[in-house]
Amino acid sequence: MTTVTPSRRICIIDDHQLVRDGIGLILASEPSMSLDYQAADLATGLSILADSHSQIDVVLLDITLPDTNGLEGMESIRKAYPKLPILVLTMHDESQFGTRAMSLGANGYITKDNASEELILAINMVCQGKKYISRHFSDILAMSAFGDQPLELHHALSQREFNVMILLSEGKTPTEVAHQLKISIKTVSTYRSRILDKLNIETNADMVRYCLTNHLIV
Repeated sequence: MTTVTPSRRICIIDDHQLVRDGIGLILASEPSMSLDYQAADLATGLSILADSHSQIDVVLLDITLPDTNGLEGMESIRKAYPKLPILVLTMHDESQFGTRAMSLGANGYITKDNASEELILAINMVCQGKKYISRHFSDILAMSAFGDQPLELHHALSQREFNVMILLSEGKTPTEVAHQLKISIKTVSTYRSRILDKLNIETNADMVRYCLTNHLIV
């Protein structure tokens, strides 16, 4: 009997043990794939990549992480390892984060409610240097491109503005936001003013409501 050596070595960064275990079971049924590395937060994931990035073929990255917004984390990974494929695997619908994730350098975007076959397809595609988007996501992009479905207001935010919005809406103080993003409190205040203007709202409470309505925070 011939033994197949796994050709897709995978690292997952997701804070839910059940999700990591479930992905492990799915990949265990694929002779050409193996889940070799797991991390529950970005800091651990970056440490793994620092030691083993040359042995990893694709990173499965969640957007909601305990120590950072996953999109900010993706920026860190992409900057350090520009050729490493990143497949966003998240509970958030493509209309919420998909366009932003792809614009920041994700190779693919898949939601956790997809069938296991779809995940296997997505992994194979990004490992081949291709982009993966679901049919639902492609419909969203097509409708937006032709003006049939305008993008939500938050798509007009820069990535730094978006990160500030999420952190403030999650209840962090301007000081905590400044510390996490390594910017000054004055800069946080400037970003906050721009966010309120672009979203056509007036207060932090309005910002929280906007994020909840658009399922950007839970």
